[in-house]
Amino acid sequence: MPPPTKQVTRDSLLPSMRLAPDASPQIYRLTPTTVAKTGDLVSLSEAAVMRLVRSKTSIPVPQVLDAYIRTEDGSGHGCIIMEYVEGETLDKAWEACTPTQKDGIVKQLKSRLATDGPRTYAGLARSLRERRQNTWIDMVCRFIDALPHNHQIVLTHNDLAPRNILVREGRVVALLDWELAGFYPEHWEYVKTLFWPEWNSSWIKDGIVDRILDPYTLELACLLHARDIIW
Repeated sequence: MPPPTKQVTRDSLLPSMRLAPDASPQIYRLTPTTVAKTGDLVSLSEAAVMRLVRSKTSIPVPQVLDAYIRTEDGSGHGCIIMEYVEGETLDKAWEACTPTQKDGIVKQLKSRLATDGPRTYAGLARSLRERRQNTWIDMVCRFIDALPHNHQIVLTHNDLAPRNILVREGRVVALLDWELAGFYPEHWEYVKTLFWPEWNSSWIKDGIVDRILDPYTLELACLLHARDIIW
């Protein structure tokens, strides 16, 4: 593990250093080779997941140099110091990629995100029934009860979207933003990716998600119905 870095302070994080000013959490370019990610949604668990993924998988993840809770300003915000990876997010780069580059990016993501890790849905169905009773909720719960109950539990990014995929010259160089990661049933990466997508994007229109991840269409259909009931 790299030695701890000098902790940043609020006064040292200048507006001119901030990358993607409208983004949250905030990302600051500290040096040509390091950045700081800080904010109330940044946790030490995100840094731990990044270290785990980097050490145990082939998924490209920025190297974490340090992680701590900021106490000097009383904010209690988390701060992760990590290496700066040169590249462009896929939501901006995708349209300019050649067909060969697009195919290569899809193959890289598919090979690195393959699941390698029993869960039932009783808790979800019970939660829906507790909210209120009507025939539609009963029908959705029957859908859920009929789903396979033998999914393995695997480490899941939980926010797989083009904005979190960094590419350079047709290569995937980093998968960013692991703050929502956790261990979920193997179908959850696919379902979550299609929960709130940009339906008009070519990423969705061209069926890229189904080319990268194993499709779980029944699970997606049931959980979209459940989402509409819950939210």
